[in-house]
Amino acid sequence: MNNFNIIRFYRHLKRDWHILISIALVVTLIMAVVAFNSPDRYRSEVLVAPSAQSNSSGLSGLASQLGGVASLAGVSLGGGGSDKTIEALETLKSKDFLVDFIEKYQLKILLMGIDAWDIVKDEAIYSDEYDANTNQWKRDVKFPKKNEPSLYEVSDYFLKHNLSINTVAETGYTVIEVEHFSPKLAKEIAENLVLEVNMKIREKDIAVSQNTLKFLNDALEKTNINELKQQIFTLMEQQLQTQMLAEVKEDYVFKVIDMPYEAEERFAPNRILMCILGLLLGSLLGFLISLTRFVAKEAQRAEV
Repeated sequence: MNNFNIIRFYRHLKRDWHILISIALVVTLIMAVVAFNSPDRYRSEVLVAPSAQSNSSGLSGLASQLGGVASLAGVSLGGGGSDKTIEALETLKSKDFLVDFIEKYQLKILLMGIDAWDIVKDEAIYSDEYDANTNQWKRDVKFPKKNEPSLYEVSDYFLKHNLSINTVAETGYTVIEVEHFSPKLAKEIAENLVLEVNMKIREKDIAVSQNTLKFLNDALEKTNINELKQQIFTLMEQQLQTQMLAEVKEDYVFKVIDMPYEAEERFAPNRILMCILGLLLGSLLGFLISLTRFVAKEAQRAEV
């Protein structure tokens, strides 16, 4: 077929109208069935801002200040302190943190063992892979995975399907979003994430500060230079201030600006959009089938 005859193709489409409509309706119906059988998912989000001390920790620049003291004690300290906000954000996405978080709040079943949530009864609808009566997993998976998902696997699933973290460059504020079949559970997880990451960074800083104080005490015993002693006393005072601040301040890294809420409307699926998409895909598929039929007929015509 050397030339595409648009007139004949138009007439061909008119004859194939029943094929076009049928395919469009079938695909739309399939998409509608999928849409209305997909469980509702809800999203809860919390807006947080860096706390006042998160960008200037008492440990910031400590290594440079301790150059002489570290040399005296034969200890090598690393570079200066890092931005606590960045550290907290990376901690939120780290496997170690998520594994501990999921284990502490017993989220394994609620993340990977359910297919939906009964909002009226406020109870989980368990999947075929988990038997709630016997508390046994029945997954059919290949090695090295096991019937019961590991905490590492659950943390990876949570990171890909439930958790979203977005930072607004202009303001430095961060939105932590959690999706789940249960709006109540999504809200609780979002709250607890902020609580736990603040606690983890705070505990780490307290431990570092305590180790630093121990180092400073050792260095103090090894010097008789008054000026160096004064510098050590100043640094010890800074570390004590860091400890006191960490002990009393709950919003150590993140300060909550907008608390998470229990969503009243589902976030997904968008059933109307899915049906419209099904109609468009069905129409396109019908058009392509009709075009293929037309090309085949034109090829036969040319051979004759």
